[in-house]
Amino acid sequence: YIGRVANTHGVTGTLKVLPTTDDMTRFELLKTVLIEDAKGVTQSYTVKGVKYMNRFVLLTLKEVTDMDGAMRLKLGIIKVPK
Repeated sequence: YIGRVANTHGVTGTLKVLPTTDDMTRFELLKTVLIEDAKGVTQSYTVKGVKYMNRFVLLTLKEVTDMDGAMRLKLGIIKVPK
């Protein structure tokens, strides 16, 4: 558990993530993440890009291409694969 999706950012499906890890740069090392949505369903996603904005991580995923897809992940828990 390394973060929680706080909101969307923009219209291209970027996720605004509140990190729960002490080292935010850890997100740059990830190729895939697991996101457990608000309904408890966990799915794997491919990390396409990582940026930083204040205390948030802006995470772009290959499979999420619009704001509607990002909204479905709002409040989701971001986990790393074992």
